[in-house]
Parts: sequence; C-alpha cells; structure tokens
Amino acid sequence: MELKHLLTTNPTAEAIVRSFASRKRNSAATDLDSIADLPDVARTGSRLEVRRNVIAFLRGLEEMEVGQLVIGRRGRSTRFVWKRPLVDFATDALRVLEGSDHPASRDIETPAETLRTGPAVPIKHSFALRRDVTVTFELPEDFTPSEADRLTALIKAIPFVRG
Repeated sequence: MELKHLLTTNPTAEAIVRSFASRKRNSAATDLDSIADLPDVARTGSRLEVRRNVIAFLRGLEEMEVGQLVIGRRGRSTRFVWKRPLVDFATDALRVLEGSDHPASRDIETPAETLRTGPAVPIKHSFALRRDVTVTFELPEDFTPSEADRLTALIKAIPFVRG
C-alpha cells in the first residue's frame, strides 16, 4: 500500500499523523484507545467509525512494515508496536501528506525501507547469573515489552534438570 494513498483515503489518518508529529517524545508502542481518544482524531466521526478508521490505518502501516498491530488479549489492550521512532515516522508522513520534496513523497509506492531507519542494531548484554556464571546475549535496540514477555516465557519453559 502506498503511504500517500493511506493518508488521503482514511478519514482519521491526517489527524493521527498531525497529533503524532506534534509529540516531543517517542514511544515503543501506542495504545489503540489512546489514538482514538486524541481530540482531533475523536472529532473525525462517531466512536465506532473512529476506532474502525484507526484500526484500518494501523493495519495499513503494518502492511508497509512500519510496525505491528498487536490485538489485545488477556486484559492487555490492542496496540501498535513501532519499528522506527514514532515522531520520525509522523514527521515523514506529514511531509508526504503535504507533498513536500521529501524523497518518500516522490515515490509512487513508498517502500518499507523509506519508512524505517534500518535494521534493529543488536546490543550486547551481560548478566552475572552466579559468581561463576555470566550470561551474555544480544537484543535489538528496539526491544519491546511484548518481546520481553515472550523471552521470559521461553526462559521459564526451559526444563531444569538436577544432576
């Protein structure tokens, strides 16, 4: 899907992008309800219409590999996990919307590479498990809370055998 098409055909897209572009800080994930409750976004239609449009917008972003839409389960809310800084994406999307000379606005199809800052850079971590055992592992710089939950579940699932 082309970014410009998504921005111009979704009734809430412009309000979402403008709200995100005005932010000072990034977040790793953005809750669906917090997006739908943004004042400018909420004014774009009824509560149901706004939620549908926000979900459609986030699915479009997921298709472009900007992030991942995670459907809430077990009491957790539906959220969008960003693969690149939220404010950077919103600023670039705003340029596309306004038709500036930004490279992304000149593309017929906005490639996923234009929307990402590049592959996640691994960061090496060391943990002194015991006095004589240090565990070393690498995690991406954009490691998310949901990935931490998955990694925790894996570690808990490792069978412990006493010798």
